[in-house]
This record gives sequence, structure tokens and C-alpha cells, in this order.
Amino acid sequence: MELFLDTCEIEEIRRAVATGHISGVTTNPTLAKKANRPDYKTLIQEIRDVFAANNLPAAISAQVTENQPPEIMYKEGMDFWMMDARRIVVQVPATRIGHKAMERLKRPADLEVRTNVTLIFDPWQARQAMLARADFISLFLGSKEKEAIDQYVADRMLQKYGSTNLDWQVFNKKIAEENERFYEEEIVRTGTPEDFICKTLALITQIRDVGRFATKIVAASIREMRHVEIAKCHGADIAAVPPEIFWELYAEGFKLLDKDDLGLTLKGVERFLEDRKFLIS
Repeated sequence: MELFLDTCEIEEIRRAVATGHISGVTTNPTLAKKANRPDYKTLIQEIRDVFAANNLPAAISAQVTENQPPEIMYKEGMDFWMMDARRIVVQVPATRIGHKAMERLKRPADLEVRTNVTLIFDPWQARQAMLARADFISLFLGSKEKEAIDQYVADRMLQKYGSTNLDWQVFNKKIAEENERFYEEEIVRTGTPEDFICKTLALITQIRDVGRFATKIVAASIREMRHVEIAKCHGADIAAVPPEIFWELYAEGFKLLDKDDLGLTLKGVERFLEDRKFLIS
């Protein structure tokens, strides 16, 4: 599984790219705001320059303005793409107008404009993007899990307090008060929301494989190390991780990303070497 860095912090990108373990960067307006980079197009150019300076290929997702007509999205996307056709990926939202813009971007097949459909939350959205020949789709794992947790807690609260006719303000306050307790006592124990996002990712992977789509699945909105493990175990091609998760993986030698359990492999080698003493030659 490949790693993308999910940030607009240029120094973090430089440091991570220097390790040789980053094959792309995902960006969006929220990350740009967090990094205090209002000059978004300049930022994309700087990210591109980091990879170019190291003579590395890349998939740098540059997001078009989300509420524009498809033709304007198309023009904005082409402006990004022409910065570096080999390294820039035009990122569009998983909305009706976003799909229309992507179809327009993919129409000149000879140009090979790469696209990433972002804000994917369910298999139907993923399938629509694959049918439209998206190169990447970004499934928001962390946000999807939070939605599942909120719904799970709300359902439990309705079961507990529904008959008391609490007004919504009081009801929401109780949800906020008991959310953490429900998470610790019920959700972790039962695995309900985590199981939900695992099944969502597994189904999207199945749709891709059965349909023989070339689209790569990006596990986005990664908030914890276990989200990386979920991504790996359920068929994601790429995990888009924030810098803190990347450096945690780096410190552990990327063991979590190994396709095989290296520890068991080494134990097997030791056993073979020990038993080899029994052999005559």
C-alpha cells in the first residue's frame, strides 16, 4: 500500500518526501487554511517543485473550486494540470457537477488528465466515480466512522430517553455528555462503527475488482493508526495520512504496511535453520 501525505505544510512535505516513502500529496482548502496558505495555486506549485527537485514522480491532488459550473471546474483543473502533467492530479468533489467536470477532463483521452474524486462516503458514489474513469477515489474513513458513531450514539440515546419527550436541545446535550462513555463502553467493545467502515471499504474494493476498474482507492481522513490498518486489510491502494501518522509509521519501520507478517516469516526461517541440522546434505 502506498502512502500519500495529507497536508499543505510545505516543510512537512519536504521532510517526508526526503525519506522516499511518499508517492503523493492530498490537499484541500481546509488543509490550506490550517497551514495558513491562502495562495493555493502557489502552494501546489511549491509541492510540485519538491518532488521535481528530487526527480520523483508524484500524484499531487489539486482541488478545484467546489461550487462552480462544470466548465469553470474544467478550466481550473486544466490550469492545475498544465503546471506538471506528470505530477498533478485534478481533484473534484463527488457531486453531480463534480462528475460532469471530471467527464469533461477525461474527454480528451490523449491528454491523460488524472483525476481524484474526493468526499466519497459510500459504495454508490465510488461506483459512479469508477464508471466515469476516475484515476483515484478518496474514501473519507475517519469522517465515515464519526458519522457512524454519532448515529449509533443517537440511536442508543433514543432508546434510553425517547419515551421521556426530551426537547432536541436537551437531547443533543445528553448525546454530547455521553458520547465518550458510549464509545469506550459500547463501540470499542462491539466494534460496531469500525465494522461499518471496514464493510464499506471492502465493498468498494469488491466493486473495483469485479468491475475490473483501474481506479485506485485512497483511504482518506485518516485520524488514527488503526485507520491505516483498516485501509491495508480491506483493499485500499493508498492511505493518505497526516504528518503525525506518517512519522509514527516511519518510527516503527512501516511494519504495519508489510504485506506479510515479517515476524512470523523470521520465526519460520529460524525453525527451518534449526531443523536443517537434521539433514545429511
